[in-house]
Amino acid sequence: MKNLEGKNNVIILASITVVLILAVLFVLMNKTATNSGNSIFNVFKTEKNGPSNPDLIKQYKKKVKIVLKPYFDQEDFSNLLDQLMELTVPAEYKDLHLGLVIAFDAIKQGQERSEQVLIEQGISQIDELTTKYSFIK
Repeated sequence: MKNLEGKNNVIILASITVVLILAVLFVLMNKTATNSGNSIFNVFKTEKNGPSNPDLIKQYKKKVKIVLKPYFDQEDFSNLLDQLMELTVPAEYKDLHLGLVIAFDAIKQGQERSEQVLIEQGISQIDELTTKYSFIK
């Protein structure tokens, strides 16, 4: 019985951690209007706010599909996070990109910790992103 309680505590703690991370990211994203140089998205190479760059959008769509192909074909995501971090992200796809990084990180953490819940959360997030952004598959 104690082992079951410990597992439940780990699941609850992991869920709270994910929610807190998302809340912090949301707050930081909203601060960009006043602190344009201090955005959480500065972690990624992103275009400056301004008119859309059709060439950058086209390149991003092509490259993100190539990066994700091993995951969709063979469920292989070795080095996938590193490859995602190398992409230049158009402003229109910041939410997608952040969602992909968070989802694949959850899967990686779940595998390292042998926590199926984290793996399933990551897969679920990827499924949602694939539905919303069908070009990634």
